[in-house]
Amino acid sequence: MKTTSKNENKFAAIFQARQDPVPVETNEPATAIQTPARIPVAPVVIAPAPAAATAPEPNRRMGRPTGKGKSSDPAFRQVTTYIPQELHSNATIALRLANQLKVDVDKEDFSELLTRLLANWYEKQTFYRPAK
Repeated sequence: MKTTSKNENKFAAIFQARQDPVPVETNEPATAIQTPARIPVAPVVIAPAPAAATAPEPNRRMGRPTGKGKSSDPAFRQVTTYIPQELHSNATIALRLANQLKVDVDKEDFSELLTRLLANWYEKQTFYRPAK
């Protein structure tokens, strides 16, 4: 096996070693290799794969669709706030139960609940109104 220089691919030696035949040492004397008579074999027919098992369309990406949510909508802004952990847990459970029992007409996620509550507060306050 030769060593590689800076200009050579560092894997060239591995590829070369794979191409070189490896001598096998045996204690038996060398004899002529006899090949067996050719046995007729029935051809193997491979059925085409069903249409449902084919790969997805090239234009369609795997995973969650992009561009169909609040995170990609310029009308929405992501905010971070700190609320007590117990309040968050209880509110999330109550929201899930309300959605499951269909207490409200429309199902609502946590961000929609916060939006509704903040909008109600904003409508009631009188100390700030933007100029129109």
